[in-house]
Amino acid sequence: MISKEELNGRLKEQLKTVTPGDLVAINQKMTEHLHFALENYNQLTPEAQQCTDDALDVEKEHYGKIINEMPESKEKRKMRRMHAIADGKHFKADVLIEDLEISPKVKDEKSKQFKDVFVIGLQATLDLIYDVKLNTLSGVASFGQLSLLGMCVNELLVAFHLVQHQYVNQAYTHIRTVFEHVNTVELFRIKPEWAEVWCGDEEKEIKKELSPFGVRKKLGKAKKDPIYGFFSRLGPHGTFEAVKTRTAKRAKLSEKGNPEIQLWIGRCPLEHNIVWLKAFTLYCLLMVLLQISRSFEEFIDSEEAMDILNETCKNVMEYIKNHFLGWARETGLDISEMEESLNSYRETLFGV
Repeated sequence: MISKEELNGRLKEQLKTVTPGDLVAINQKMTEHLHFALENYNQLTPEAQQCTDDALDVEKEHYGKIINEMPESKEKRKMRRMHAIADGKHFKADVLIEDLEISPKVKDEKSKQFKDVFVIGLQATLDLIYDVKLNTLSGVASFGQLSLLGMCVNELLVAFHLVQHQYVNQAYTHIRTVFEHVNTVELFRIKPEWAEVWCGDEEKEIKKELSPFGVRKKLGKAKKDPIYGFFSRLGPHGTFEAVKTRTAKRAKLSEKGNPEIQLWIGRCPLEHNIVWLKAFTLYCLLMVLLQISRSFEEFIDSEEAMDILNETCKNVMEYIKNHFLGWARETGLDISEMEESLNSYRETLFGV
């Protein structure tokens, strides 16, 4: 990490190469120093970042005026982009990439509890899968169920990381896939003959019979699943509803007097999207855990499996009450229907 002292020391060394009183050269060195600080912003200590922010506030208005007065040219476009980056109105590719490479810091209690609940639930899922794998399985249906449940674990892992980094639409895409796989696992459990079609060579038949709609139909479920539809709209389908999770209309008009729309690339800063996403991620984790216990009950200890399900469900419900319903209450939403749904959730999910 680059400290404030190191940053200032670097500037002093740069200024030693300038003739005293040469304001043009001094200004150039100051500009180069600020660019260095911005390019290495993630490597600065908090104190050095604050120092850079303070310098940037002073420079932004000054350089903005200079750039606007320049004649249109390639150099002006480059400077305008750099100024927009400094002003938070443009994005840097390396910063976006590094953001996904760095483990996000757990800053508050609700983020910590979300991670704790997810980790405990995922470990329980992995433990049960391990117990199942110690046995000799037979038949295509068993192979299909275990394989798809393993893929669900991968999808949940990716979804969790995307949630942590606040990539809302991409996370919904992965938890939608979990939703699809869990339904297919349930179909193979109830009607194992469809696993033969699943691993066959008839591509048209597979697409027709084992599409998400085809699977739901065979399970006797509703033609349209509202939760699956919600995941689809906010995830892979590129709907206007999905776009709204990453955009906002500014309160003030632009300098030209036009309405101005803010589009976020990278993290989504809108809290309500993250609140909903975390709740649904935990919901899908529970579905996977439940499906393992149902599909391979002969290979796992039923008493232990029920204890795991009860404990995980309790953890998820506690998180949702504290941080989902709590958030909804604070925002002034009517949560009576949500509370009713939550109270009936355990019975719907576990049949007890």
